[in-house]
Amino acid sequence: MLSGFSEWIQTARGSHRVLVCHGGVITALLAELLGTEFDVAKLMTVQRGGFAQLSILEGHPAYLMHLESPGEA
Repeated sequence: MLSGFSEWIQTARGSHRVLVCHGGVITALLAELLGTEFDVAKLMTVQRGGFAQLSILEGHPAYLMHLESPGEA
């Protein structure tokens, strides 16, 4: 999953991307991109119907911009 995500991001080069997936996949990506253990990333769990917004710019570390549960706005 991580290698496929990496390839997908490399093809983005300067454009925006939207990834719709299961919360467990989002948690695994958060752990990898933020350089944390999976157990730590689980503390930032995306609830069913929620979303996470990340900034992934080439040459910069990834960071979490927004984490939202359903019904927030």
